[in-house]
Amino acid sequence: MASLLDLLLADKSTKKNIIWATDTYEELGHGFADKEQIDEKLLLQHADIIKPRIQKSQEEQAARTRKKAEVFTPSWLCNLMNNYCDEDWFGRKDVFNVMTEDHTWTVNEGLIAFPKRKTWKHYVDSRRLEITCGEAPYLVSRYDVSTGELIVPPKRRIG
Repeated sequence: MASLLDLLLADKSTKKNIIWATDTYEELGHGFADKEQIDEKLLLQHADIIKPRIQKSQEEQAARTRKKAEVFTPSWLCNLMNNYCDEDWFGRKDVFNVMTEDHTWTVNEGLIAFPKRKTWKHYVDSRRLEITCGEAPYLVSRYDVSTGELIVPPKRRIG
């Protein structure tokens, strides 16, 4: 049975592992060049090298922006995009939260009413694609990429 890390490293299009796509770790030697696949054993030997963008130095962030066009999407914008998808899926606005003008949101505390012939399983199985998600804050937010602060309590998270 595949481990969770195996599943996370799998490139669905090539049927191989995803690549590093950065030369940041090349000094660690064989297996860490930008076009090499990420090997589970090597990664676990250096697990501390993987960091969210906010924990990287300003210089490193700027270099990755120049070289790889890496940018971050603020949590409020991820929430806005998710709300747009949810409005389309549910056929109504403000299903999980209500955005405010200052880019914050208020979580809806009530039960979620699903459209006829749709259940939470249909919602979970619905496809969403954000082609440049990087750390995937669009799909699942753990912290605000602008500040690095955890989004707590978890019900305030988006995605």
